[in-house]
Amino acid sequence: MPFRFIFLLPTLVLCLCMVAPVSAAPKPRQKPGLIVKIKTHSQSPVGHSFKVTNSGFPTRDAILSKILTVLGKQNQGILGGLMEGSINENEPIRSLMTGRQFELLRVDTNGKDPKRIAQEIAAISGVQYVEPDSLVHLVQPIPDVLPDILNDTDYVSQWALRPKNMAGGSSYHVNVLPVWAQGFTGSKKVVVAIVDSGIDMTHPDLAANLFTNPNEIPDDGIDNDENEFEDDVHGWNFDDFDAEPIDEAGHGTHVAGIIGAVGNNNLGISGINWNVQLLPVRVLDADGAGTVSSVVQGIEYAIRMKAAVINLSLGGPGYEQPLYDAISEARSAGVIVVAAAGNEEADNDGYDPCFPASFDLDNIISVGAIDSSGELSDFSNYGQTSVHLAAPGEKIYSTSPSDKYKRLNGTSMAAPMVTGAVALLKSIYPEESYSQIIARITGCTKLLPEGSVDKIWSGGTLDIEAASKGGACTDLTQPSPSFISIQNLRSSSVLLEWSAMPGALSYQLAVDQGDTAPEECPRGGNRILKPQTKLDHLLANTTYSARLCVYARGKKVSSTTTTFTTTAPEITDLVITRLAPTQLSIMMSSPDEVDFTFDAITEDDPQLSCDKLRWRVSGHLNGKLYEAKFNLVRLRSGTPYTLIACAKSRNGSYSQPLIRVVGTPPGIIPQDVLNLRSVGLQSDSIKLDWDAAESGKSFEVHLVEDSPGSTNSTNQAEVFETGNLSISLSELKPETAYTVRIKTVDAEQGTVSIGDAAVLRFITPRPAMKVFVSNIGKTHAEFRVLTNFSTAGNLKLRMAIFVKNSKAPGIEPWSQTNYDGPHDLRSEIYGLKKGKKYRIVFTVPNLPHLAAVESKFTTGGTFFEGHEGW
Repeated sequence: MPFRFIFLLPTLVLCLCMVAPVSAAPKPRQKPGLIVKIKTHSQSPVGHSFKVTNSGFPTRDAILSKILTVLGKQNQGILGGLMEGSINENEPIRSLMTGRQFELLRVDTNGKDPKRIAQEIAAISGVQYVEPDSLVHLVQPIPDVLPDILNDTDYVSQWALRPKNMAGGSSYHVNVLPVWAQGFTGSKKVVVAIVDSGIDMTHPDLAANLFTNPNEIPDDGIDNDENEFEDDVHGWNFDDFDAEPIDEAGHGTHVAGIIGAVGNNNLGISGINWNVQLLPVRVLDADGAGTVSSVVQGIEYAIRMKAAVINLSLGGPGYEQPLYDAISEARSAGVIVVAAAGNEEADNDGYDPCFPASFDLDNIISVGAIDSSGELSDFSNYGQTSVHLAAPGEKIYSTSPSDKYKRLNGTSMAAPMVTGAVALLKSIYPEESYSQIIARITGCTKLLPEGSVDKIWSGGTLDIEAASKGGACTDLTQPSPSFISIQNLRSSSVLLEWSAMPGALSYQLAVDQGDTAPEECPRGGNRILKPQTKLDHLLANTTYSARLCVYARGKKVSSTTTTFTTTAPEITDLVITRLAPTQLSIMMSSPDEVDFTFDAITEDDPQLSCDKLRWRVSGHLNGKLYEAKFNLVRLRSGTPYTLIACAKSRNGSYSQPLIRVVGTPPGIIPQDVLNLRSVGLQSDSIKLDWDAAESGKSFEVHLVEDSPGSTNSTNQAEVFETGNLSISLSELKPETAYTVRIKTVDAEQGTVSIGDAAVLRFITPRPAMKVFVSNIGKTHAEFRVLTNFSTAGNLKLRMAIFVKNSKAPGIEPWSQTNYDGPHDLRSEIYGLKKGKKYRIVFTVPNLPHLAAVESKFTTGGTFFEGHEGW
């Protein structure tokens, strides 16, 4: 499968350098003010007016006049003085600098609000920006030797090589300056193979460090060193298979500059190694693509040429055994291989890792990318076991073909940072084995910020100074297991704490129910960076066992276990916040996340256990406060109640009931209603009206179906509530006796009248109906049906029209329709035939005891008869 190099296109970023003030700074002579940049259209000395060169663009005079207006100054005299280039510090505006198409001004705010002044000046047309005229102070310098170490003109653009207290630097630089300061700047004895797209071998910042084969005579057509590669003076091209590994893609040249651009040559940039031999091994074409075979040949060639380290800023998703074998051969030769982790934002510990970075060979260093803030780059692959460390990989400024420089992003740029570090360490410690050098690199990293540290094997980014010292950071002594302390044990949560262990970067916790802790922590689980963690969503009254795993430099080095049992859920407080005759308000709280319920129970109610409670009012307590406020309404005034509150966990465990006893205060009984009467009785409904004895009250309507032959009902009353002085009761039974009682409700007092003075008894009539036909035309007729019941719901009124006067069975009706609706139904029939006799019949199928009603008529004639019996 093809391989491609791993880099991203550059992105634009604005970099700001903040300078911290020192203490006890002297009082500044300068008055508070602003620096204003205005746009102009030509370059002129201070004191000369800039005229309009573009239609519509304001002149310098106009801009300055508006600034003076904002300052509340008169233009006369002041503006003229400025035009003469005055530098009097008492002037409100001073010209500081004139550049190409711009001028910098110093504006004195004169004790006014600088923020407001700045906003108003910034709104003036022609003003490009307004900044505070900030104070500057001395900062603590790095050792004297460092600022003058090198003179490369673009070194300021290499944030990855500059500490934060230098312009353009970062806290997550590779920390190489102190190593350079000790005189370690690389060695021509160290060969670095760049297996890539080739190198621009004539680039002025690379040519002096280009590998030269001392045993090969240029251009003689003979394989002088008998390594099977004719005239390979400066490496080999396995893409075209010739001795010209020229870079046509630009990728390998960029990688080479990061590793070994000549340092302190008053030109361009500096590589991590000022002196080194860069061996170009071209395996990729002009499009950045190549084959596994080319890469394998390139690795083999690098081994032959005694390379100490091979940089592979290339990769693919497939596991290629030939490539694995080639790198294994490099391992046998003691050669370190540094590989880019990949730019797919993927977990290389997962099912589709990037190779060769993810081969399980201990001579490989897999490198992810970080930005200048130390965060893992959005594009970078990661892996707790497969990506060993991170290095700067965003906005990396390096060499480019045709004597140029450019910025690129990618793990392709991060890998050569590490390759350069390996080469520099090999120049310092030439006798150390590949494993010792790798231990320095991966064991002595600078810890990444939270959010990135647990995604990398070492938890850190490249720190060359620390690696050069080695010592404690390469000591593989395992941290000792620590006792786990159980804190804040609740029904659904617990806080586990342990002592921080020296050398430990992170921790992981595995938890199971029961007395036996898990054997291992889950692969790829979330790492814990602090020596404590809270477990939530546990089950109440349940035993758990936990295993704490300790990680140092990507490996689990120790573990310890503990067991705990969660408590029962509980309600810790129940406070009555309001008490009225018919309602009360309470506030309840719990130390944990639980479901809860509470109710008010009368003295004769035996339900005082949580598992038997009706859960009349319930809810969920969660969040940080675990507190809730609720109301109980419709209590009886002047009645003693027992309040009971309970909690229930997710697995159904109940708390002990929390009980409070309280009595509702008595209320005033309202008066019964007056003149209760029926204003519309049907076979299935009734409408009632009444008069109120007191205003502002609501009403309860109690309806009871009376037992046959008895004036006292034994049935349960249906209760309806209304705030009106009338109500319609429907869905009654025909030919049935009912008793209705109206009670007055005082919501404020929580009291209800007895209702003895507002009682009405009634019997619903038998269902009946009548039909009329009128306005008979030649082809249509109108009809009207009257019922004493509502034809709705299950009661369907069916109309059938028969031609002639036939009553013989089996005769199909001419038309048939169902209706539902009011007691008084009116409609029309169309499509009849002229001069024909018709019979219209109405029935209610759900009322079989109700006889059918009918009417006969002749079209074009007169009304015959309406059915009697209403």
